[in-house]
Amino acid sequence: MMGRFGRSWPLTPDSLVHSSEVALLREIGSASSGEDGMNIIANHIKWIMLVSGVLTCTMVYAAIAPQEALRSTFGATLDGPVADIVVRNWGVLITLVGAMLIYGAFNPAVRTFALTVAGLSKVAFIALVLSHGSRYLGHQAGVAVFIDLVWVVLFAWYLLSRSSVTA
Repeated sequence: MMGRFGRSWPLTPDSLVHSSEVALLREIGSASSGEDGMNIIANHIKWIMLVSGVLTCTMVYAAIAPQEALRSTFGATLDGPVADIVVRNWGVLITLVGAMLIYGAFNPAVRTFALTVAGLSKVAFIALVLSHGSRYLGHQAGVAVFIDLVWVVLFAWYLLSRSSVTA
C-alpha cells in the first residue's frame, strides 16, 4: 500500500534509507575491506563541505546576539560596546568561512582555497580554546572543538589526497 509520501507500507529499514546513503555505506564497507579511504572523502567532499559550511554558518548567532552567543559558547560574557563590536565581527567572520565552504562545495576550482582557509581557521580556534585547558570544554566550545577537529581531519585528508594525485 502506498503511503501519503510515496513510501510503501509497512515501512522497513531498507525503505527508510535513501539510495545515496546506501551507496555511501557500501563505499565505507568496501574501504574497510581494503579500498582506499581517500577515495571516499574525495567522492563526498561536496557533502562534507556543505554540512560543515552550514554548521559553521550557525555562528551568525554571535552577530545577532553577541552576549548570548558568548554565554552559550564559553559560559561567560564580555561587557562594553567594544566587546559587542568584536563579538559581532567574530560571528560575521565565522559565518563568511561557512559561506566559503558552501561556495567551494559547488565550485571545485576554489575548493583547495576554501578548505585551507576554513581548516586553518578551525585549527586556530581549537588551539585557542585548548590553550585555556579544560576551562571552556564544558560549554558549547568543547563540542565545537571536537566537531572542528573532525572537519580539520577530513579537510586535510582530502587536501593530501589531492596533492598526491597531482604530484
